[in-house]
Amino acid sequence: MQLIMAPTWMLSALVLFATVLATSATLQADTNLNTDFDYFYLVRQWPATFCNDHYCTHRPPKKYAFTVHGLWPQRRDGTWPEFCDAASNLNIDDIEDLLPELEQAWPSWSSADMVFWNHEWTRHGTCAEAIVGHQHAFFQTVLSLHSKLDIQVHIYRWQQ
Repeated sequence: MQLIMAPTWMLSALVLFATVLATSATLQADTNLNTDFDYFYLVRQWPATFCNDHYCTHRPPKKYAFTVHGLWPQRRDGTWPEFCDAASNLNIDDIEDLLPELEQAWPSWSSADMVFWNHEWTRHGTCAEAIVGHQHAFFQTVLSLHSKLDIQVHIYRWQQ
């Protein structure tokens, strides 16, 4: 089944709705752990909309699919921790076995993938480390959540 192209506002509303659903289904921070946040926010993007609103270095494929933007620790008051260990740069060797899945599910539309993944790790992943683990565990957790909370399935059902 081919996905019907809808106006940007409709896709944005759908993304927001799906993200709220995904957020409620994500991991809740364990109060017994030393964390500086309350929950995780699984952020995804629709490539066509992203590239309409931002400069993209390459075009998304013709068959659109939601892609991962990141997993962001959040606080109930609307703020968030970031760069909890900015010196902890992404080590490609730690996630080498995940690269094929990362390239498919978590591509960057505006920079090299490694630059984007390093940014997401240093800005958000380092703050989630106490709950999800170090680099490999963080990226594996995000990929798993993205797969389990499949927005595409619900879009196709909605169109039928």
